[in-house]
Amino acid sequence: MMFPKGFFVGILLLSSLCLPLRAQVGEAVAGEREADNSSGEIVSDTTSDRLPVELGGVEEVTVVADSSGDASSANVHSPPPFDTASKKEEYPRYTLDEYRYAKAPRYTLTGDLPYRDTHVRPVPAVLTGLGVAGIVAAIHIYQQNAWWSDRREPFHFTVDWGYAAQADKFGHFFAGYMSSYTGYEALVSSGFSPDVAGWMGPLIGLSFQTYVEIEDGFSPFGFDPTDQYANTIGPLFFGLQHYFPDLQNFKFKWSYFPNDEYQGGVRSGHDEIIVDDYNGQTIWFSTKVANLLPESIAWPKWLRLAFGYGTYNVDRINERNEVLVPGRRYFISLDYDLVEMLPDLGDFGNWLLQTADYLHWPAPALQLAPEVKFYLAWPVHF
Repeated sequence: MMFPKGFFVGILLLSSLCLPLRAQVGEAVAGEREADNSSGEIVSDTTSDRLPVELGGVEEVTVVADSSGDASSANVHSPPPFDTASKKEEYPRYTLDEYRYAKAPRYTLTGDLPYRDTHVRPVPAVLTGLGVAGIVAAIHIYQQNAWWSDRREPFHFTVDWGYAAQADKFGHFFAGYMSSYTGYEALVSSGFSPDVAGWMGPLIGLSFQTYVEIEDGFSPFGFDPTDQYANTIGPLFFGLQHYFPDLQNFKFKWSYFPNDEYQGGVRSGHDEIIVDDYNGQTIWFSTKVANLLPESIAWPKWLRLAFGYGTYNVDRINERNEVLVPGRRYFISLDYDLVEMLPDLGDFGNWLLQTADYLHWPAPALQLAPEVKFYLAWPVHF
């Protein structure tokens, strides 16, 4: 199994839930602010007007001017500062210059910059939690019906390192990586600080992957320790990227296009399910070249370089019923940073771009093996 069965069903559900969820979160936050307005007042010991001065998006300094116009004295507040527009006490947040990924802007599902310290927002947390729980439940139902029901066996182990020429292991890695991203985004949108979400997100990803592998242990697939190694390394790498920002210059991506080039004109996979069509999938190791070169060398920030790994002749026989020997494909390709390349699409639009950037979009590619071959827009080809 390259991905947990139903992985892409979850992605589709996430996309469908995002818009109404974000709208509900926005309404809930607005309601919280209105409620706080009734009780939050700024008390002054003079009859002066307060002139807020914003530093990096957080009102750190308030200048007090008396009726004569003398603004010589300044009162520097320690956090949390006051939002004078709504008279609501607000917690310090990251600034736009601070909340970045590989030196590019980073966005949240709700459009708000994250808190510096964890301050759980109850309503957004509940709504986001329900959304994630719904996705997990949908994936479980799909997998249960497609793979686990009527095939229950006593729990057992199996080791299948060579299956699908290791494309399956890369899939487990990437699924854990993306599950961690989903957990991280849900936590930050709920009020958790990035430093806390940086380890809790991978923990959520690992927990989900482990649950799937345990379920496999009760099916003919069996619990495969080598799958679990990949399930662990994916979340681990995602977490390390937060605490060691230089690693953010290296991102894993995924692409798919039906492929029958090497397997006798026959697609692979169980009933042509995308997640099991290993011959059509490519896992990419994408590098942000601009951040790795000296500043004296001009390289577009939006243009990346990616190295791809794919397979052929997996899980199928050709028309002459000859067993095809699985093989590996290696690529080098141009790649894009969607956040750097495309114009500002607003808070939610930018978050969608950020999420879509984990896919490798069609780009010129050179296949290095099993034969040297150029593709104008891999993975699309005819």
